[in-house]
Amino acid sequence: MKRGTLIIGLFVIIVALVIGANYLFRSQPPLELRLAVDPLAEDWARQAVTEFNAGDTRVNGRQIRLNVISVSDLNAWRQRALAGTSRADLWLPASSATVSYAVAGGLPVRTLVDSLAMTPLISGVYASRADVLTGQGAQPLDWAAIAQAAAAERWDAIGGDSGWNFVKLAFPLPNQTMTGLAVLFSGAAAYHETAALSGRQLADPGFRDWLAPVIASVSNFNTVGNSVPAFMLRNGTAAADLGFAPESQWLVNLRNFGAGDALVLHYPDYTFVFDFPLAIWDDPAVTDEVRAAGRAFADWMSAPARQAIAAAHGLRPPDGLVAPDAALFTAAAASGVPAGYAPENVIQPPGNTTDVQSLISWFEDVSR
Repeated sequence: MKRGTLIIGLFVIIVALVIGANYLFRSQPPLELRLAVDPLAEDWARQAVTEFNAGDTRVNGRQIRLNVISVSDLNAWRQRALAGTSRADLWLPASSATVSYAVAGGLPVRTLVDSLAMTPLISGVYASRADVLTGQGAQPLDWAAIAQAAAAERWDAIGGDSGWNFVKLAFPLPNQTMTGLAVLFSGAAAYHETAALSGRQLADPGFRDWLAPVIASVSNFNTVGNSVPAFMLRNGTAAADLGFAPESQWLVNLRNFGAGDALVLHYPDYTFVFDFPLAIWDDPAVTDEVRAAGRAFADWMSAPARQAIAAAHGLRPPDGLVAPDAALFTAAAASGVPAGYAPENVIQPPGNTTDVQSLISWFEDVSR
């Protein structure tokens, strides 16, 4: 055989081997991972995961594919919903506080990214009611005004229209949702005038007496659901005059509120921030392949190109500054929503889960 022919033959064999190896390398079954997300992050996470799965991110030649499951923050650490045979591999909760509570409860979770996005807890009040709460602008629309109105029970008792009847608030269940629990933390911070909350402050009888009328002013927690703005749109002022919700939920619903009684949004002095960390289940049984896949997804979600996905759901980047073309924020500027938002007093809940469980138990007793 001529030397040239031999070389060509070897080259063809090598190319065939490379192509075959590459085919086998890329034809492996995908690496399927479960991503647990709090309902507050679910729409955003599902869109992001759809785009991620449509790409071709691989670990050891295997394409990473994520499946989203909905797990509320409170169920994750109170009922250990992340554990068991159907446990999640990755976790996107609404708050980093719940990661700390899960770790304190013995769950082997480790944070990969401290924050993928953020949104603050704020209040929304119909303009006619806001005028009464603030005395036509003479005082701030703050927790003190809301608590005073709730204690008075009726609008005509504080100068409002008697036809409005009772003062009606709306916020989700604190024993089932992180938003509801955040409302209790927000009230505690306002009452004690501090962002760093202690268990003693949450258990303070004066605070609990002050907050009890606020809780009583929610006519039926079970009908509110996870989104206060959506609840207010469905039922109008017959069901709620004002409510607490994450800024993101107000933004996605704001265009649907009529101009006849416009909505006033208020950013409290002490702010609970939903910061959406990304964590991984990391016990000894977890493989390096799964860890690498979790890291790859974390890097993908952290890239600047992903911020447009979050902004489309009313969420801000971790630094609070949205892009100039973020449509939901641009449309809400007239309602007082800033393009840049960096709260000075970010609420730090107690780290002891016993203190938080005590607050939840008190809520369950007083709301019966």
